[in-house]
Amino acid sequence: MDFLKKAAGFVIGFVVVYFAIQLFKGSDKLPPFQEFRSDAGNFSILMPGKPKTENQTIETPAGSIVLVSYMAGSSKAGCAVAFADYPQQLIDASDKQKLLDGAQNGAIKNVNGRLVKETRVSFNGLPARDVVIEIPGKAFINARLIISGPRLYQLMLITPTNEGHEEDVSKFFNSFKIDGVK
Repeated sequence: MDFLKKAAGFVIGFVVVYFAIQLFKGSDKLPPFQEFRSDAGNFSILMPGKPKTENQTIETPAGSIVLVSYMAGSSKAGCAVAFADYPQQLIDASDKQKLLDGAQNGAIKNVNGRLVKETRVSFNGLPARDVVIEIPGKAFINARLIISGPRLYQLMLITPTNEGHEEDVSKFFNSFKIDGVK
């Protein structure tokens, strides 16, 4: 379980740093959403503008994991989608809710955050978790974590407050589609 904890924490921390550099400048209104497709990630989603792509390799107890993330937004708020593939045998041998616990806890720890809310959900029959994390005095992260086969998807909407962005969170999360998953 530690392999997901480390990777999820790294991704969310990386995305927060990416947006936090400018957190207190400009508007927290997101640019218009447009469809984005990742052939590498086998998904499509609505993103606020054209996303920037980042690839990072991190070492985990499961070995080297390549994390791919796509980030877009305004100077104060942003959305990101990230994914990483893990060894299938580790995923198969693990309780999916415990894997999501590890991913969630790693994310909270990596940003020195506080869990505001967690909800166990199903994403088209796949195990998933919606979480709200507060980075005290800085930002809120609305995240959805989804396990699909050996892949962990992370959807994140980062804003300076947790008020007034419900429509953006809904639009972002509900637009996510994984190829072949209905």
